[in-house]
Amino acid sequence: MEKQLSNLYQKIINSSSNKAEDNVKSDISSVLSLIDDSDDWEKEYLTTNGPCDIISFSNKTIIETKKRGRINVDKDKCQLLKYLKGVAPIYDNELWNEGSSKVWRGILTDGRQWTCWDYDSERRTLQEVSRPEVIKDAELIHDYLQKRIYERWKGIEKIKIPSKTNLLEKHFKPIFKRITNTVATEQLESKIGYATKLGVWRIVLKGAGVIPDEPGSLEADIFWRHSFIVSVCRMIINHLDKPTISKEKLLKIIDNGFHAWLLENKKTKKIMLELASEIQKYQWTFYSQDVLKFLYQALILEEQRKEFGEFYTPDCLAKDVVEQVLDDRWLDQSIERAYDLIRGKSTCDAHLGVLDPSCGSGTFLLQSARYIKNRIRKKHRDKLLYSPRIIARLVHGIDVHPIAVEMSKATLRTVLTESLNPNEYRICLGSSLNEREKEGLFIEIKTPKSSIEIPKYLYDHPKFPKIVSKINHAIVSNSNSVSFNCLEEAIEKQAVALYGELKEVIREEGNHVWEWLILNNIYLNKLFKNGVGRIVGNPPWLVQNNAQESIRKRLYKQIAKEEGVYTRTGGYLANVDLAAAFTARTIRLYLPKMGGGIWLGVAQESNNWSSLGKVA
Repeated sequence: MEKQLSNLYQKIINSSSNKAEDNVKSDISSVLSLIDDSDDWEKEYLTTNGPCDIISFSNKTIIETKKRGRINVDKDKCQLLKYLKGVAPIYDNELWNEGSSKVWRGILTDGRQWTCWDYDSERRTLQEVSRPEVIKDAELIHDYLQKRIYERWKGIEKIKIPSKTNLLEKHFKPIFKRITNTVATEQLESKIGYATKLGVWRIVLKGAGVIPDEPGSLEADIFWRHSFIVSVCRMIINHLDKPTISKEKLLKIIDNGFHAWLLENKKTKKIMLELASEIQKYQWTFYSQDVLKFLYQALILEEQRKEFGEFYTPDCLAKDVVEQVLDDRWLDQSIERAYDLIRGKSTCDAHLGVLDPSCGSGTFLLQSARYIKNRIRKKHRDKLLYSPRIIARLVHGIDVHPIAVEMSKATLRTVLTESLNPNEYRICLGSSLNEREKEGLFIEIKTPKSSIEIPKYLYDHPKFPKIVSKINHAIVSNSNSVSFNCLEEAIEKQAVALYGELKEVIREEGNHVWEWLILNNIYLNKLFKNGVGRIVGNPPWLVQNNAQESIRKRLYKQIAKEEGVYTRTGGYLANVDLAAAFTARTIRLYLPKMGGGIWLGVAQESNNWSSLGKVA
């Protein structure tokens, strides 16, 4: 490592008077990653005031780099101050414990000239730590970095911050590789539980046209990737809810869903316990959603992401959209309505809250939650204690990808100041384009081999989620019967019948998935039935002519025709028409028929972002 460091120092101070800014940034970032075991140095981190060059949260330091000889101290100091203003106020200093008194620090350099300031949060100004210094010796650069960045942390245990480098490269990717190797050697495909969960996953995605009619050679591989990412997101949420919980109990939250096959094999369970241990080492309150975006982008092939129309919206653009759509009058009324519902003073939840109908990793949900949280702090301080539940009541998301739903939940959880019951998150797995099902006497939920029929009277009962959980627990714990005290006679009879039906399904098709599947279906149907008051988001950017699977081509063509925007023209126009079809369909299904709803979407083409328009 010493030789590697020496070479990097020489690169930083080389005599080239034309050294590009990107080269300066890359060399300094590489040096810091080598000498710092916290390993959370990030390049081009997007603050609320734009992307800074290099940042470390655990060291409370931002470094602004410039092309050799192109430093303008007065101008560049203002730029550095802007980034510090965008980062410092967001995070609670108490999270640093002993280091809470340490202020944020900014450094300006072109690799030779170095200047250092401290950020004064009260005056929102920079206080000079050292005047501009020109350094041409490698050892002196090392001394400067030690003195200006690390010495002030001596004797203080710094918190570990999640970052792309220390999580994705050191833990997530290597652990996933071990899982795939284990699947191959253990021949898990032949196990009933694994086959059932693969079948449930296939049913969910096929309904939205995301996977082909016939399983392909890559299907199992994508299933493994989805399962791993969902498990990571679940464990992050559970760790935030219960920071002192054991790693064995941390795994409990992932034993309910299609991904639970990871716990049904001794070797894969052991690997997941190691992952749980790593997750517990980090302070996830500082979670940057980029960590999970990077994880997704690293594990899901670019061709697959493009085919699914997945383009991630920059935080700053999502923030602007949310602030335009969630107008003050509507937001104040929504906060009051949610508050009354939570306290049992109202039962009316029709057209309440904001929905992102293709929520992806949760960028718009995150910005919506932050905006609602700030509004409660400013105008509804008497409701601060209810803030997490109000936010969860008002923020809705739908996506066809299981991983997107779980990423959104993890993203939303980082905004909340306390844990919630998993049932309180209103983020559903499914297609927001499907029409509402006709209401009959029974609700049918398909399984890989058969189906589960639930009487609608039982399905609509307010205690149904608790009833399902009780039934599932009784079956899994091998109880011969289950008691439903305090329920009216008709509901109890239907619950007992569901117990028998689900017990047979579990006997034939395995466990760890049905409670999740049933409850997800409930929330999705309720969202269809109730609607929302506002819609925000980035419609899937899909080209019908480029869709590879026949089921998806048929789906896109049908929607475009039904919404009156179908065109035979390829390229850009077809692109816009499909986004417009998505917009028109979701407005029709979820917003009130008589005004009051606003859509303000954004779309991407060749990295250029623009508004699709506003519909009132």
